[in-house]
Amino acid sequence: MHGALTSNPLNFTFTADAVVSSVTPVSGPMSAPTRLTIRGANFNLGLAVACHLEQGSTLALVPATLVTNVSDAQINCTLGDGAATWQLGSIGVFVALGPQATYGPGTSFLRYPTPTLHALTPVLGVGNSRRL
Repeated sequence: MHGALTSNPLNFTFTADAVVSSVTPVSGPMSAPTRLTIRGANFNLGLAVACHLEQGSTLALVPATLVTNVSDAQINCTLGDGAATWQLGSIGVFVALGPQATYGPGTSFLRYPTPTLHALTPVLGVGNSRRL
C-alpha cells in the first residue's frame, strides 16, 4: 500500500433514457379490454419491461403476462376492462424499465363509457339493398 498503486477497472455504460412518444389507440370503452401499442425509443435495455398506468391517485403496473412484443421501439400491453380499477377519463401511460426507472407520460389513454345502441332504422331492408 505505501506508495503502491492498484487498479481495479470497472465497466460502466451510460444509456439514453426511454422515451414514450405515442400510444394507440388513444381511447377505448370501459367494458372491454384494450390492447395498447406504446411507441418510443430505448425500451429494450435488457431490463424487465412493464406498462405503468396512472389515473389520479391510482397507480398500477400491467401484469407481465399482458405485456408483449417488447422491442427497442414498441411495447404492446393489454389494459383490462375498467370496472375494477379504471374510471372514465384520462389514464397516463408510462414505460417501466427494471424496478425503479419509469419513463413517460408521452401521452395518455382515454377511457369512455361503453356505447349503447338504442335504435336502428329502418328495421327492414329489401333484397340486396345496401341502404341502412
